[in-house]
Amino acid sequence: MTDQQDVYSERSYGGETIGFGSKPGIAVVDFQLGFTDPSYALGGSPLVQRAVENSARLLKVARESGVPVATCYTGYNSKRDMPYWKISAVMEDLIDGEAATELDPRTYVPDYDVAMRKSGASMF
Repeated sequence: MTDQQDVYSERSYGGETIGFGSKPGIAVVDFQLGFTDPSYALGGSPLVQRAVENSARLLKVARESGVPVATCYTGYNSKRDMPYWKISAVMEDLIDGEAATELDPRTYVPDYDVAMRKSGASMF
């Protein structure tokens, strides 16, 4: 073990193992109205529409089979809460509570899915 690893071990990093679960799950990222609804500046591209439609079919089967589904959306408390964006539609539309941050009902089932907000590009 290196000195750097010792420092982390002394502070209990790696003290617990996580590993893989016993069944698959599905992560759905950014299928929110601001990206899926053509009435928004960033919404409705043909590629995104196909992804939503295909994902909806997959998610239906997954839920029927008991597969966990986690979904996230991008949103911010205010413009001050955002990183610097050069995309005005992000700055205007992706404020929490605005319709653009609502998850697309074609892929989101509130009584089943775990949903979370993210404020960065990655869900992970």
